[in-house]
Amino acid sequence: MSVAPLSAAQAAAVRSLAQNKRVRVITAGGDERRARSFLNHAEEAYANIANVSGNLVKHDLAYAVMHDVGEAMLAAYGFRTAPGIGQHDAVARFLAAIFDSPPPSEAAGRVDDARRNRNDRYYRAHTPSAAETKLAVEDAHILLTAARARLAD
Repeated sequence: MSVAPLSAAQAAAVRSLAQNKRVRVITAGGDERRARSFLNHAEEAYANIANVSGNLVKHDLAYAVMHDVGEAMLAAYGFRTAPGIGQHDAVARFLAAIFDSPPPSEAAGRVDDARRNRNDRYYRAHTPSAAETKLAVEDAHILLTAARARLAD
């Protein structure tokens, strides 16, 4: 696995996340097995979106793709989220740090919105709208495509 190097700005943003204890360094060279595993999870979840008709489960799958892409990117660059509250937020921030140009930057900027919609589903009995679901699915595709490009074979 070949991981695209971070630009100076991306590296600075990631360092800031580490300094603020949002992410922690696990291995300097990255964890290819973990990165591939999470990317495979994202691929499987994305492939199943087409098999679902309702917004509720479709949105959950789209968010799962985004989260697994984030975990794959963390692992590829040798990081994990720090333990404790805010791990999903840290994944979203990491995605925003490494995908810093459109369209992936725009999709990364909406990961936390998708997380909130997912939380509203579980804790407030909210069903995501068709528009929220469509956007989440589009963003999942954009981030998955960007991750594939960063993790070339």
